[in-house]
Amino acid sequence: LLGRSGGDSISGQNGDDFISGQGDEDAGDLLRGGSGSDTIAFNNNDKAFGGTGTDLFLFNGDETGQTLGGGTVIALARISDFHSPLFDGSSEQDSLVFASGLEVGVFSYIESAAFDGNANSQARFNDVQNQLEVDSDGDGTADMAVKMSNLSLANQLTAMDFLWL
Repeated sequence: LLGRSGGDSISGQNGDDFISGQGDEDAGDLLRGGSGSDTIAFNNNDKAFGGTGTDLFLFNGDETGQTLGGGTVIALARISDFHSPLFDGSSEQDSLVFASGLEVGVFSYIESAAFDGNANSQARFNDVQNQLEVDSDGDGTADMAVKMSNLSLANQLTAMDFLWL
């Protein structure tokens, strides 16, 4: 299911859906997976609900989440219902999936620690702002971020929640 330019509202139904807002990255699409194992690709300012089932939230580069480089702050994407057995006891295991070419070196999830700039991709959770921050190029600076509405602590995510293609 694909959106177009402007703010779209796209809902999957039963079954496994691929949902993408596409189009205008600043318009803010509402993407709902429904039941089933859905893949949701989103851009800046989109709001994603996976629904029931094992869902994949796809990050594809600079147009996903918030680009933080150079002090520029743009609209922030949001995941509203991330599920993980370790976090909420759910039988569902949602994943944060990063497209090919975004990872450098060896990835690590560092909970709420500071990025170390060691030329490896890292992710951390900002407990104050309830957002996931990712240093994909290993330079010690967040390259993208996404608000995680139903998470509030860094230990609610683990390295197993991340997939790099």
